[in-house]
Amino acid sequence: MTRRRLLCGLLLASAALACFAGGLVIANARRVTRSSFEQVKKGMTREEVIRTVGGPPGDYAGRDVILSGFPGRSLDYETWVCADGELLVHFDDAGTATEVVVLDVEDPLGPPTLTERIRQWLGR
Repeated sequence: MTRRRLLCGLLLASAALACFAGGLVIANARRVTRSSFEQVKKGMTREEVIRTVGGPPGDYAGRDVILSGFPGRSLDYETWVCADGELLVHFDDAGTATEVVVLDVEDPLGPPTLTERIRQWLGR
């Protein structure tokens, strides 16, 4: 009977360790943030920008934010938006960044609630 308890204990400990390790991997997953926007520099290729930011152009805010009034936003710039910033990049015909602009965004609702943070963490 003690051998069975030992095996059950080891199995339970292994499952707990696996859950903990999985949680760390998910928590450390690369997210699109303003700090990654600030690492983008002129002269980078489109692929380097996507790799640096953590994803293709798009809205990663997870909620409504108020964008800045940057002129020419929709003309020639590829745009990334996250909860705390906006990245605008103009690429030339060769796919090289010729202009990089990082802007603030306003969150009309204030900081996200616990439920919203959990949904963002889960990617929903």
